[in-house]
Order: sequence, then C-alpha cells, then structure tokens
Amino acid sequence: MNPMGCSASSLPVLTAPFDLERAVEQSTLLVNVILDGKVMEENLTGTGKDRPWLEHILAAQGCQAADVFLALYDPTTEAVQVYRR
Repeated sequence: MNPMGCSASSLPVLTAPFDLERAVEQSTLLVNVILDGKVMEENLTGTGKDRPWLEHILAAQGCQAADVFLALYDPTTEAVQVYRR
C-alpha cells in the first residue's frame, strides 16, 4: 500500500497522446500586438505583419490603437482579438 491507501495496481496510468496513436494539434501562443493603447512594434514585426496591416484590422472593427487595452494576434488563424478600454 502507498501513503494514499491504494495498491500500486489501482493507481491510474497516465498516457500521452502519442501513446494513444492520436494526432496532436500543435498549439501556438497568442502575440500581444497592442498593450494599453500602444502598438508593440517588436511583437508586430515578429509576426511578419506591419503597422498599416494592423491599422486596417482595427479600422474594420471601428477603432484605433489608442482605443484598445489589449490586442492579441493568433498566428494560426491570423485573427486579431481586440479588447477595448
């Protein structure tokens, strides 16, 4: 018996997706492109996008960088999630 009062044979066996022969979707991190109304130029450049592209995206949502608390770029879908102030 272990300290939890279970025998070793009754403990769950943890498996990884490759153990189950399942395809695992690659996850990506979202990139902050605007923080508190300021464009994060280095982050934006790192995505391969530029300021005119971001301004076009924001204009389509009816706002400007100064109106935004946080904007996140998803490199998988190329979408921008905008959270206004």
